[in-house]
Amino acid sequence: MSDSGKFQWTVVVLTCQHKDSVYAFQRELELRQQRGSLSPGSLVLTVRDRQEPLGSGGGDAERSAGRC
Repeated sequence: MSDSGKFQWTVVVLTCQHKDSVYAFQRELELRQQRGSLSPGSLVLTVRDRQEPLGSGGGDAERSAGRC
């Protein structure tokens, strides 16, 4: 945690079901970063999901975190 009591994320990855949403969500993450909701040093990435949905996404998050 930082001195302000907020957790400082180093990387934020958002997956989108539709490819048309990727740009809009990336822009939203960048705006939140500019407004101070996300650390200015965080890497923000938005990517499209695979073609076929696989569950709720919890497994993907666990894999991304290296817990599987």
